[in-house]
Amino acid sequence: MKNLSKLFSLLLVVMMVIVSTTTATAFAGEDSSKNVLSEVDQLKADIAEIESVDLNDLQEFYNQNKDWIEDVNTRLEEYMADIPEDQRDTVLKELRGDNPYARAASDYFDTYTYHYRGDFWTYSMTPKTSTRLMWPYAEAGWIELGRIYSGLRNDNGSLYNQYKCHFDLVVEADWDIEVGRPLVSYVETVKKLCNP
Repeated sequence: MKNLSKLFSLLLVVMMVIVSTTTATAFAGEDSSKNVLSEVDQLKADIAEIESVDLNDLQEFYNQNKDWIEDVNTRLEEYMADIPEDQRDTVLKELRGDNPYARAASDYFDTYTYHYRGDFWTYSMTPKTSTRLMWPYAEAGWIELGRIYSGLRNDNGSLYNQYKCHFDLVVEADWDIEVGRPLVSYVETVKKLCNP
């Protein structure tokens, strides 16, 4: 009888373990779907914090938060990798809280002009903070500028190198990329502080 009682107790414990494991697995499945939503919400919050930085405080903010900004960039790029290319602009705008259906360079730049300056025709732009600090926004901004300015669409690589250099160096001032600058390697462009 004692053996039967022990067997029954053991069977009861095994059943309880199976039930709790099944329940835990079911809840884990729910949690993983919540994590996807919370990552989107976290990206929205992080992007809003980046956008709130005043241009005058940008360099100090960047220096103090470089690792965090790189983490946000990495998470944003990973998130965007699963988004179809024709929907990326809309998703970036939604993450920043903008109207996702409007398409304009003003979504990525406070100002942008094309003018003659010194010896060069120059594309000058004042990027929004998210464009300055997060590559998916900078890349989308480049595409939008290309829709406006045919010279960017026909670039031999020099303008793009200058543009990317401004992003990588976190230049505080306006970004000026100049037609007529020679096409050199990206490393040379950086060495020349974006003006080869």
